[in-house]
Amino acid sequence: MLPKPLQDAIRYGSTEPQASRWRALLALEVGRALGTDPQAALRAAVAAEALHGATLSIDDLPSMDDAAERRGLPAMHRRFNEAMAIQASLWLLGISRTMMASAAATAGVPSPVAAGLASLQQRTEDELQIGQFMDMLGSLGKVQVDGEHVARLKCGRLFALAAQASAWLAPAGSPAVIAALDRFGEEIGLAYQIKDDLEDLAEDAAASTWAAGDERGRPTACAAQDSAGAHRAIDACLERAVMALGPVAAAGVDVGPLVRMAGLICGRG
Repeated sequence: MLPKPLQDAIRYGSTEPQASRWRALLALEVGRALGTDPQAALRAAVAAEALHGATLSIDDLPSMDDAAERRGLPAMHRRFNEAMAIQASLWLLGISRTMMASAAATAGVPSPVAAGLASLQQRTEDELQIGQFMDMLGSLGKVQVDGEHVARLKCGRLFALAAQASAWLAPAGSPAVIAALDRFGEEIGLAYQIKDDLEDLAEDAAASTWAAGDERGRPTACAAQDSAGAHRAIDACLERAVMALGPVAAAGVDVGPLVRMAGLICGRG
């Protein structure tokens, strides 16, 4: 039994009501479209959301982004403390892996498929960490960082995991369908990050830096363009995402709900 303070921190980092839950909803919608076992899709959705929660608490730490708030509430290390935030993030990471394995078991997929899904999750975790590392170096002014590439790693790859996880568990989850959903999810994730960056700029919150006194700012997906250019980039991402669904539609899947969800996620619904 986990100590109650740690339980509270885990819940705070994963179930507080301000979260959008877009990644989980995307996994569920793909599962519905492809005929994935609903309980398996739900477990995959929880896995994606738990991994997302783990990364947020780590990103907000004083040694990383040093964020005071997350979704209008105190960041986890401000609400509890730094040690608790790290512990809760580690537990959320473990919960994510456990739930993804449970999703594979629930769907009854063959062992090679379950292993492939586990490998996908590990690669996603690696890409998220690389993205955060590049973000950190860019904020310190150590290297020139491509903000779009960082956004694809930190946001796009997690959306890609959510978009394709249910496909791995579905009877219709062919390699072509999985690859298409991977591209679909990454483009949605990039568009979502650009939208988020624009909202931060509108709130005059984009000036937060990695360390006190560092005025170079953080590398963002829309740093090199004005607002109009950023909106065009969102539209281009959505266009590429819809085009990526061609193999899914060719497999007899109604992609209309996925297209509509993509629009909602990126503020174009």
